[in-house]
Amino acid sequence: MRFRTALTLLETLVALAIVLILIGLILPAIQFARATADRVHCQNNLRQIGVAVHHYAGNHQGRIPDVAISGLLSNLLPFVERGDYLKEVQSGLRPQYEVKLYLCPSDPTLLGQDISVTSYAANAVAFKEQANLHASFGDGASHTILVAEHYGLAPVPPGRFTQFDWTKHSPAVINVPGDVTLLRRATFADQVVGDVFPVSTGSPPQSDGSIPGLTFQLRPALELSDPRIAQTPHSSMPVLMGDGSIQAIRGGIAPKVYWALVTPNGGEVVGDDW
Repeated sequence: MRFRTALTLLETLVALAIVLILIGLILPAIQFARATADRVHCQNNLRQIGVAVHHYAGNHQGRIPDVAISGLLSNLLPFVERGDYLKEVQSGLRPQYEVKLYLCPSDPTLLGQDISVTSYAANAVAFKEQANLHASFGDGASHTILVAEHYGLAPVPPGRFTQFDWTKHSPAVINVPGDVTLLRRATFADQVVGDVFPVSTGSPPQSDGSIPGLTFQLRPALELSDPRIAQTPHSSMPVLMGDGSIQAIRGGIAPKVYWALVTPNGGEVVGDDW
């Protein structure tokens, strides 16, 4: 009696097909789980930034940082256990460290050594003129975006990029001599830096972007990313609201609704279905 000691070609192909099918079923689940974990990570980062904003306000009679004077993220460092970094910034030094809390793990522009880079941008309309967290948001803190996601680096052809930098508060983009990096403060809706910003008109008032139709970008390719508006690598835009809550703004939101959420005191009427 003879026994087969090897698989036939047909059996090998069937086994291979089964393995490929299993891989095809498992990989999307792994990718989905990883994307979910990264999204939760970024939301937790925003939540901690929100706690730091409220702690800062509690120590300053309700006032929050002014992005034009001192910046937001740098002033929150003592409230995220990085007060030593703030001392360096205040002394005129550029810290040679990264702050993990300020980095989104899904940000495709991060390079691995992200000194003073951030994936989060402060709403320049809200963080201005030493706003008060309890008195300056006439539209309601729960209807005002404080911080949104933003790619940390934006390509500037040819061969340069702009870095959203948590150490900067100057309105100008700063050229670093001998480097390919242009540094700018980590903001969005920042008119003096050339961002798209809200414009309110009419009675009852409505707001739209200074470039109509633009709001934010979901998962843009790097070559198509627009640094003038917020961007996220996720399927919706996670944002920190003035009341400390984290919301996910869906793509396709009406521009007038989005820009109404950017204005802290525009007087627009915004429902809760956004």
